[in-house]
Amino acid sequence: MTRTDAGSGTPAGGRRGRPRSPGTHRCDRCRQSTKKIVARWPDGAICYPCYSAATRTHGTCPGCSAHRMLPGRDAAGAAVCVDCAGIALDLHCHRCGHEEERYRAMLCARCALREDLLAMLRPTDAQDPRHGLVEALSSAARPQSVLTWMRGRQAAALLQALGTGEVELSHDGLDLLPPGRPVEHLRRWRCTTDSWPNEIRTLPDSSGGSAPPSAAATGNSATHP
Repeated sequence: MTRTDAGSGTPAGGRRGRPRSPGTHRCDRCRQSTKKIVARWPDGAICYPCYSAATRTHGTCPGCSAHRMLPGRDAAGAAVCVDCAGIALDLHCHRCGHEEERYRAMLCARCALREDLLAMLRPTDAQDPRHGLVEALSSAARPQSVLTWMRGRQAAALLQALGTGEVELSHDGLDLLPPGRPVEHLRRWRCTTDSWPNEIRTLPDSSGGSAPPSAAATGNSATHP
C-alpha cells in the first residue's frame, strides 16, 4: 500500500493541509463536519480531505487482486478499487492514463505541472536546456508542491523570464540575478539533468521567496504511480 493508510483513508503521519472549517454537512468516512461534500460514493458522503486521501491510496485490491488506486471501501471497511466498490467515476488522468487524484479538469497533478511548465518555459526542442528543466521539475516526487511553488511571485517571474529568453538558463545567466531561494533551487534542479555542468556554484541564500521542495525530492528516480 502506498501514500496512505488504506484502512483509515488518512494520509500517513496525519492529515495534510489546513485545518478544516466546521460546516453543516457530515462526512461518512471521517464522521466530521465539513462545509462541502465533494463526492457521494456507495459508502456515503465524502469530504475533500477523505476524497484526497482515498485517491492517493494505491495498492493491491483485496476484492480483485488488481494493483491500482483504492478509493472505495468494502463492507468490512477495507480499501478497494472503484470497480469492487461500485464507484461510477473514471479517475484516470485523461493525458497519461494513470489513476490519480484530479488536480485540474481531467488531469492529474503531474500532467498539469508539465503543461504549466511547457507554457511558461517554452522549450523549442529536446536539446533546449529549458526542456531538461521541464523534465527535472516534472519528475518531482510531489508535483503538487512544485505547482504551489510556481504560484509564488518570485518563482513565477523567474520562470517567465527564462521562457521569454530574458534570462539564460545557465550558471552565468543565473549569476546575473539577485541571490535568493528561487534561483538557488532552480540551479540545483537544473543540475539534475545531463545538459548542464554538474558543478553547483553556490550563491549566498536569502529569504527572498518561499522555498519549493528540496532537490532530493526531485530527479529521475521519481516514478509515476
